[in-house]
Amino acid sequence: MITKSFHKYQLRAIQSNKRFVALIAGKRSGKTVCGAVLLLNEIIKKPKGRFLVVAPMFSILKDVTLKAFQDLVIGTKWEGQWMVTYKNYFLPSGGVIHFRSGDQPDCLEGYEIDAAWLDEAGQMPKEIWMKAQSRVMKSKGRIFLTSSPYGRNYYYKDIYLQRDVNKDLDVITWRTIDNPWIPIDEIERLKRVMTPIEFANEYEAGFEIASGTVYPELESCLISESEWLKHWEDNSSKDKGGVHKRDSWQRVGGMDFGWNDPYCCLSGYLDTDNILWIVNERYIRNALLKSHVEYLDNTYRYYCDTAGRQQMQELISLGFNCMGVDKGIDLGINIVTQLIREGKIKIIREIVPNTIRESLS
Repeated sequence: MITKSFHKYQLRAIQSNKRFVALIAGKRSGKTVCGAVLLLNEIIKKPKGRFLVVAPMFSILKDVTLKAFQDLVIGTKWEGQWMVTYKNYFLPSGGVIHFRSGDQPDCLEGYEIDAAWLDEAGQMPKEIWMKAQSRVMKSKGRIFLTSSPYGRNYYYKDIYLQRDVNKDLDVITWRTIDNPWIPIDEIERLKRVMTPIEFANEYEAGFEIASGTVYPELESCLISESEWLKHWEDNSSKDKGGVHKRDSWQRVGGMDFGWNDPYCCLSGYLDTDNILWIVNERYIRNALLKSHVEYLDNTYRYYCDTAGRQQMQELISLGFNCMGVDKGIDLGINIVTQLIREGKIKIIREIVPNTIRESLS
């Protein structure tokens, strides 16, 4: 077991004997390095085993997660070969580590593994956590999760809040300042220039939500692109008249005109179960109306803010189906909140990042 040159919180994680170990820590706190060590300790136990590493997207996987593991094993007998074509790291002992991107959950299907490491797990959908558990079912392997907080999503509800309930789970939290290799004066500088909530979330491992957050429950309706594509394919069958089920879905959009404030257009489908799937976003500042036209579709009905009546009339003259809607802010928030609670809105996390960020801030 590798245990040298680590601070006390990392050592506690490395020495844990729980099957599932979740590290919730501030940025630059040493959690990713710790994740690499936890994985290597499992490799040492099963040198010829199969292992899985997942990060939210390939850029993080390659530049951060893979690098942390490579830096750990370089010059040791565990140093192997990274094959980017296969996204596999082949160990000299005969084992293999599958490196996969969390934005493609289906890539986790089809094979058994001996242990898994989910890096920045809080950025990934709950589906990844569930699929990882199914992959270690036969081997009864361990899973390690490393992440900073990213709102009160499943990582908060199913991991953090379960720390005293789930006997198979060890949750270890620490702040960035607890990493003795980070200069204290730099932490103090950041604390001065950030809001208390921003600082708590980024550097103190806090799952804080601003009191003015518009839709604090929005996380519950966020889905991955693969979940949306599955729903699309599941409704691709035709009826006796040769019509696809999804052809009966309503194509709808919402448009808020802006210049200094951003122009925002969200669009998607209202399916036969009255679930609204938001699958497109255009979000941009300081852009003329004509620059938005190429992103619109005249098969959709767009509900527009009546404060932009002139822009709406111009779009109508160009053949777009637009309808004005008065923005009663309190009423609108109440309606959307109710739809979120009823599971009637689904938003693709990867495609609608700006609206998600604004709604949770």
